Amino acid sequence: MFHALLDSDLPDYAKTTARLEHEAQTVIGGGIVTTAWALTQSVFYTLNDPAVHEKLLSELHQAIPDVTVSDAFAYEKLERLPLLGGCVKEGIRFSYGISGRLPRVLHEPIQYREYTIPAGTAISMSIRDVNFDESIYDELRKFSPERWTTINGPAMAVDGSSLESHFVTFGKGARMCLGINLAYMELYIVLAQIFRRLVLELHNTDETDIELAHDFFLPSPKLDSKGVRV
Repeated sequence: MFHALLDSDLPDYAKTTARLEHEAQTVIGGGIVTTAWALTQSVFYTLNDPAVHEKLLSELHQAIPDVTVSDAFAYEKLERLPLLGGCVKEGIRFSYGISGRLPRVLHEPIQYREYTIPAGTAISMSIRDVNFDESIYDELRKFSPERWTTINGPAMAVDGSSLESHFVTFGKGARMCLGINLAYMELYIVLAQIFRRLVLELHNTDETDIELAHDFFLPSPKLDSKGVRV
């Protein structure tokens, strides 16, 4: 990335050390920390619920009887596993992506209920509030991979609309996360590898080690947390 910027025909002010620092922070925060935190959520809540854990192990053992074959963890196969997909989705929902807000400036007025918001106004939303909206998610505090399975039809929100339409962790529209497909691939493959290859149980870890306690733009648990230990 740095070589592409420095070797480009961009003006010198776009190639400063400060610019490169900002780009590096964006890649680390958006491409590493967020995915790792979603994986952490998935691992904790799966291990914390014996029923979910057992169902996931059963699905993975059936789909991957031999972990030594070259395509055992091929993404094309993993993304068709409904419970694994549900664990990935719920991990993303519980992780929020980011806890801070990303403002947008309106180019024209919009109507929200009885309010007219004028052009030039900076607006934003909280991903956490949407991901834990009781009008969208039934048992919203429950890690429920089955809510995303589409065996009996599309996953539905409480109000009967498409659950996927409310899934905003990666954003929506032209400015949604560029790394969404890479993030999904990483989550599917790593989660499948962890639970298919390893036998794990939680060690001195509870929900306070993974729930939001501080907003540093990226979500953080309590400051003295030792993280998820197994």
